[in-house]
Amino acid sequence: MNALSRFWVERNARERRILIAGSILLLLLLCWLLLIEPALDGRAYWRQRLPVLRAERAQMQLLARQTGTTSTPSRAAPPLDRPALERSLAAAGLKPQSLTMTDGLVRTHFTDVSFVALTDWLQQSQRNAQLAVSEATVSARTRVDRVDATLALRRLR
Repeated sequence: MNALSRFWVERNARERRILIAGSILLLLLLCWLLLIEPALDGRAYWRQRLPVLRAERAQMQLLARQTGTTSTPSRAAPPLDRPALERSLAAAGLKPQSLTMTDGLVRTHFTDVSFVALTDWLQQSQRNAQLAVSEATVSARTRVDRVDATLALRRLR
């Protein structure tokens, strides 16, 4: 600090003014390069990008609305009863080891069934009876496409 003070005292008034003006100019240049120019570039980038993002958002909202309307069934689900459930299982080629129904919850256990048939039946039961899987335990068997499964299905609405 002492050397800087000595350097400043050794300068005449004209040199001091030139050093102050140069320091101010350098400070302004650094402020411009580090603060103002990046902000202006960012504004220009987002001004260009924002209409594209708004269009993408509108398209996603439209797709979400379309998906939402097609996935919700327009009719109420039929009442959940054991004979109808057993008929749908039989139509899918599935024979449960056990089947219990309590308060909109269906618990079933399958041994050595086709995984493809099971997943197809689950999709059909979700679509037609508005049943969704709330718990599932699936174990693969040694044969291809054969599984043991324990499922808990709950009514969606």
